[in-house]
Amino acid sequence: MARFDYEGFAEHLLADPNLSMSRAGTVFGEIQGVPAHVGVGTDDSGNAFLAVIVGTRSEEAGEMVKKAWVASDEQLRRSHVEVQPVGALARIPVGKAAKQGFDGLESRVRELARVAASVPNATPSRSPGARAALVNDIPMFLTEAEAGDLRVESSAAAHEYAELRPKYLRGILFGLIGALVSAAVWAAIGFYLDWSGWIIAIGAGLLIGFFTVLGAGKPTRGVQVIIAVMTIVAVVLGDLSVVALVVQEDTGVFDLAISADVYSAVLREDLGFAFFTLGAALVGAWFGSRTGKPVDVETEVELAPPR
Repeated sequence: MARFDYEGFAEHLLADPNLSMSRAGTVFGEIQGVPAHVGVGTDDSGNAFLAVIVGTRSEEAGEMVKKAWVASDEQLRRSHVEVQPVGALARIPVGKAAKQGFDGLESRVRELARVAASVPNATPSRSPGARAALVNDIPMFLTEAEAGDLRVESSAAAHEYAELRPKYLRGILFGLIGALVSAAVWAAIGFYLDWSGWIIAIGAGLLIGFFTVLGAGKPTRGVQVIIAVMTIVAVVLGDLSVVALVVQEDTGVFDLAISADVYSAVLREDLGFAFFTLGAALVGAWFGSRTGKPVDVETEVELAPPR
């Protein structure tokens, strides 16, 4: 599959004095009176697409732009348009459009900006002295002072997060809740449905990781150790509960000592599967810890050079 020459297309766009090159090598600026950002990406099949983002006043305004885009361009299916908190993103497959050359692609980009600008009260207006800017890759209009304020706020937030000390006891409590809930669900599915596997293990780990970081406030190494311990506890407790329920069903007696002996025998017979299940749970826990709290609190602000 031929590689799309985004660098060449970017140079083509930069003939417009209202557009600039970002530090990441993408193009941003003002197109048809709206702040816009044009990058490139590939889908799961390796097909290139242009990622065109226009700034909007709000998420609701982004929904309005999305509807206008889909209505005006039959090639833009709803799966090719995404709404962001203060923006709307369109993915333009470049395979067919590239046959028209850079002029054809530029025309589609400008048409998207024109349609967005035609939606009443959807795109931001430019205040005196404002220039095109990127804030975490979202295009908008900012004055030098506004961009400076955002940088100061970002630096303060990053410093505050760096100084934040995890609440370990709270993290243990939240993690224990996640472990007990996971073990209960594990036991119920294992006993009543006679089914267990790595999917349940991943789900249990996700829940524990999420809950623990939610309680602790920050995914430090110490918190990750707590997550790992809680995950092991949940796996063992869930498996042991299934065995105890089976033993009770067979003997009529709920006996943890007998259940522990039976569980030990089961582990010795299939230790490999036990480690596989535990590994799946720990993988889920790691992903869960990444969703509990955002680690990246810095805001990247890039202002277009003055014209």
